[in-house]
Amino acid sequence: MASCYPHARGRPFPRRGGGFGRTNIFGTPPSPDLDENGEEVVAEEEGPKNEVKFLESRYDGNGYPTLIERGTSPPTKDQCDKWGNYTFRCTQYFNELNIAYQRTIDIYSKPVLQALKEMIVDYPGTSFSTATVTLTFPLEVLWHYQDELNELARKETGKESELGQHLDVLMKFLNDEFAPINREFKNLTDQGLITNDLLWTLFKPGILVYTTVLGQPRVLRLKAFGRHPSGHYASLQATYIDYDGTMFGKAVTDLTVMSFEGTMDVKELSVMPLDRHPTKDDVIKRLVERGTKFVSLQGAHCKKYNGTAAGSAFFGISRVSVNGRVMIDANTHAIFNPGEAKRLVNLNKVENQKSHDPNYNEYDEWSGNHHRGVFGTPGMGMAVPCEDFADSSHTKKHLDLTDEQKLLCNAVVPGFTLGNKKWLQFYVDDLQDVVWNTESFSKLVLPETTKELISGLVESHINEESHFDDFVEGKGKGLISVLHGAPGLGKTMTAETVAEYTKSPLYTVSAGSLGTEPLTVESNLERILQLCTIWKAVLLIDEADVYLEQRSLHDIHRNALVSIFLRLLEYYHGILFLTSNRVEIFDEAIQSRIHIAIKYNELTADARVQVWKNFIQKVESSGTETAIVEKDYQELALLELNGRQIKNATRTALGIADRRGEKLGLGHLKIVLDIVDAFEKDMRDYPKVL
Repeated sequence: MASCYPHARGRPFPRRGGGFGRTNIFGTPPSPDLDENGEEVVAEEEGPKNEVKFLESRYDGNGYPTLIERGTSPPTKDQCDKWGNYTFRCTQYFNELNIAYQRTIDIYSKPVLQALKEMIVDYPGTSFSTATVTLTFPLEVLWHYQDELNELARKETGKESELGQHLDVLMKFLNDEFAPINREFKNLTDQGLITNDLLWTLFKPGILVYTTVLGQPRVLRLKAFGRHPSGHYASLQATYIDYDGTMFGKAVTDLTVMSFEGTMDVKELSVMPLDRHPTKDDVIKRLVERGTKFVSLQGAHCKKYNGTAAGSAFFGISRVSVNGRVMIDANTHAIFNPGEAKRLVNLNKVENQKSHDPNYNEYDEWSGNHHRGVFGTPGMGMAVPCEDFADSSHTKKHLDLTDEQKLLCNAVVPGFTLGNKKWLQFYVDDLQDVVWNTESFSKLVLPETTKELISGLVESHINEESHFDDFVEGKGKGLISVLHGAPGLGKTMTAETVAEYTKSPLYTVSAGSLGTEPLTVESNLERILQLCTIWKAVLLIDEADVYLEQRSLHDIHRNALVSIFLRLLEYYHGILFLTSNRVEIFDEAIQSRIHIAIKYNELTADARVQVWKNFIQKVESSGTETAIVEKDYQELALLELNGRQIKNATRTALGIADRRGEKLGLGHLKIVLDIVDAFEKDMRDYPKVL
């Protein structure tokens, strides 16, 4: 018996079966049809009918939508749904102005639904697991799978199975419906074109798409295609593979294709199917190579970078020019920037779930309070346990991916600039290996015994050959050196050469950037020490006098600074260089924490000759010829300059020579040295302001 069931105004929906009807203004089902004696009229129950029943939903005289057969007039009174026994029902919907606005097809055939459920496992917004499925025209999901459905129908032909019979009816209907779309689609795509109305035909969920993000070529796997309600653009959701510092996982991002008039060359779309890219093979090869490099960046790595990096800004992203060394470390980035931590679905979890549950939809993993970041990566504020600081990413087992997965890897990685101390996103393609200058240590203008002492202490510390420890565990394991003397004598260069010699990143910070308030200093210094511990970096704190000065009974503020500084240094495990020009004012407690103190005296004439040679040889090693001969060094050494002044003079003279198109010679250096000498005289003769 057919039943009457309520439906939503303007569009019916099924309840507990296949019946459709409507509700009155009170939301209750309509009264049943009654005969002349007041008895309910019971419709004769009919068997299932394997055909497509064409219906219309129109407004009746009372202003309610009701289902009728196509081509008939709306009834004058309530009626029950008479067509619940058809395998397929195609319904045209009309609004109050009698204008058609939508068509749907209802699929009641159980064998067809089961076949669709097995064939179409993961299609956004559509599930074939319900008793009845209603699809809206132009039936994108069935159009994308028409070849598979026609092939299944051919296989079932002759078996006299219920599935074959039902598919035969459905595919005759669908093939007639899709014929005009197929003709237009073929005509356009054969010419490499597409229209805005047929844009959806290019984007079958699950295919690989090509686009550019932040100017970088990207391949992503399409998750869903839809139109924005405004109609101004198409919205695509796609997945890619990223790394959060602990695992590789899938992330989701949004892409857009702006609406257009007429036809558009597919190659000019902001997003296109990868199969339609004119140089598909080259794109795949390049991106797999980039993905291989992306995978190799697990853990922490010191790299050379020369290019533009991307950072977060209030109105989107900012572009920062970087030329120097950077630390690539996704895990530490997540620890220090929890608001930008990536939310990923573990690749192993996805594969395991799919193998055990064919109906598993990985997109559900992203539901919740996530947001999509400006780099195409989802982010959320995730707390990271403090013990992660002790989990050295250098020792973790590296994971690997297949070539197909590498193709989908992100084009940027998070890292930290050792120059201007910023967390940014760096393009994988622009990252280069660091060429360590391990010979620079030998260029230091220091007594050989001093250099031997420094190298011995550093090597022993790095190799952890010494098992000596403080009575309190974890205390006093660092290597702290004080470099003191006048400016320009090589204090900073010593720290730089030690970093090169040990192939370690160098983290340089001036005392002024740490602050002068005790709480600020403690917070900043603690963060820096944590970073240097994780990265095994050489730390240089330049001009650290303010934190080393003798404490007194009358200056509580300065006492607090020194106490905080001493306490944090006590538990630091890395290599630390402190530079100072006033060692005589050191607090006594500093002396007990120093492993080595090196005094830098004024350069002798022989030392100045060596410094000049070091910088001239550096110019020549870069491929630039010079006209400097051995006897010139003796003349250059007559002017009492420090190392920094010699470096600056060499650089300036080289600029003069390049401008003239000449080789760097003694004459160019004299031009600069005469100016330096005049300036030195002015400095000596000018009265000092007290």
